[in-house]
Amino acid sequence: MGAGLSLVPLIDYFARREFLAAGLRPHSVTLPYPDGGDGGSSTCTVHYWAPAGEPRLPPLLLIHGFGPRATWQWRCQVGPLSRQFHVIVPDLLGFGGSSWDSPSAPPPSEATQAAALVALLDSVEGLKGKRVAVAGTSYGGFVAYWLARAAGPRRVGPVVIASSDLLKTAADDRAFLKRAGEGWRGAHELLLPAEPAAMRRLMEMAVYRPPPAMMTPDFVLRDFIQVQTVHGQQGAAHPSFQGDHSRHRQVPSHTIVSGSVDCVGRARPVVPTRQGLRNSEVIGWES
Repeated sequence: MGAGLSLVPLIDYFARREFLAAGLRPHSVTLPYPDGGDGGSSTCTVHYWAPAGEPRLPPLLLIHGFGPRATWQWRCQVGPLSRQFHVIVPDLLGFGGSSWDSPSAPPPSEATQAAALVALLDSVEGLKGKRVAVAGTSYGGFVAYWLARAAGPRRVGPVVIASSDLLKTAADDRAFLKRAGEGWRGAHELLLPAEPAAMRRLMEMAVYRPPPAMMTPDFVLRDFIQVQTVHGQQGAAHPSFQGDHSRHRQVPSHTIVSGSVDCVGRARPVVPTRQGLRNSEVIGWES
């Protein structure tokens, strides 16, 4: 019975409907793969959502995180944001409809993902050379950082990085695994769950008010896991998401926003992050 029942198409339908209602339409473009492969002839296909025609509003690039495809990640935000911005929402390489064509090409690093997004912006009608605001969440926050660093302030305007620890170290990975409990070989087993048990634990740790994961049948969780692994190549990207990232971060000024129900904020207080980032300002609120 479980094999024929899937919630994924239903969720996908409602997510796409939110994008269509916001005036966004699906597009895809073939670009040179930034890291080469096959003697530099490799290409990548970037799938993205954007309004048709040249922008009449300030452009805003939304970068999703690990796990969900772009439509699932931003389905609740595209409606309100599209009233103020010309919203561009890509699938990162290896996620959703975006991929690279050569098995000999190295998997995309954060910098590679950022380079592909720069090429995408250059290819979108009316955006070549224009300054773009950027918002990234989770893994997308790391990509947003590299995008801003690579493109510079003339191309990238305000940058919002949410739920991304730019000062993450190997010690943070160890602390994350300690909170998760025994039995996990690495952070990637939770961040890229391959089994229902890992999916349940990730939901318990990452969501303030998680759904009743213990009551969700295994076949439903496996369905979501299969969508992540079969329809994308994102598993290959997980090594770049682990280890010590702090030595790479050079950000001139920051505003750190933390709420009282922030799962990451509770687990790792914002004060050490503020000490690690110069010229930072902390905004907090009670929820």
